[in-house]
Amino acid sequence: PFDPDDFPEVETSFLKIANLPPNTNNVFRASEVVDGGFLELVRYGIMRADDPLIVDSVRVVDKVLKIKTPYGPTWHRYNHDGYGEGENGAPYTGFGVGRGWPLLTGERGHYEIARGSDPTPYIEALEKFSSSCAMLSEQVWDSTSIPKRHLLIGRHTGSARPLAWAHAEYIKLLASAKEGKVFDRIDAVYSRYCDTGGKPEKVEIWKPRRRISRCRKDSKLRILNTASFVLHAGINGWQETRDIQAERVGLSFYSVSIPANMMNADRIDFTFYYPEESKWEGKDYSIKID
Repeated sequence: PFDPDDFPEVETSFLKIANLPPNTNNVFRASEVVDGGFLELVRYGIMRADDPLIVDSVRVVDKVLKIKTPYGPTWHRYNHDGYGEGENGAPYTGFGVGRGWPLLTGERGHYEIARGSDPTPYIEALEKFSSSCAMLSEQVWDSTSIPKRHLLIGRHTGSARPLAWAHAEYIKLLASAKEGKVFDRIDAVYSRYCDTGGKPEKVEIWKPRRRISRCRKDSKLRILNTASFVLHAGINGWQETRDIQAERVGLSFYSVSIPANMMNADRIDFTFYYPEESKWEGKDYSIKID
């Protein structure tokens, strides 16, 4: 695996994507790969559905991944996906072209509920994607129909069927629609991060595998590590240094919340001291405060 220091910014980070044909490019800039996984942040109550970052990201997903079928919309998992039948409908043999996933239609329905919209079109699409035996497939064909291969637009491909995950998503969507609230939303989490008088609380995280270089002044900044540490920190080129003992926050993480008065600086400088090993990190870090 790459060392995180090799690609500290998403614009210069790269992802290797499996299931693409041999002798073709399978490494892409991270900034060029789009998927809808961020909707889980809304689903579980970590971010509001109307957060501008979420809204803008949904627009990108719809531009890049959304597919319209006669039965309703569906979405690809991510661009450059190679898990699915070939361009000519040939069976998947380790590489191909990613197709539409009905369960992602259910995921979008949950997002619509979270933002106060009607999920009915997504419920109906899932029902129409199902077979005559009411089974939902992993993927549906999303290109021109190829009858001789039994591939019809909006109908099942040769992928797994039934896909229990898709059926569970359908059942949860029905329950969410009835209750008017996302079934999986964790109320305590939503209360902490989203129910803040209509203004989402902004929290930015730095950790060894997510080394951000900038943070907004109106955000809370937390430094995380997997080992117990003392944060040696200063501002604007190591002025006004101080040492802050990290607190254990569960899941094998230790955390320091940067004091509010330090967030008024132009830059936070810091490094780690690990008392249990009696050693320093040996490397300095900085975050620009905008």
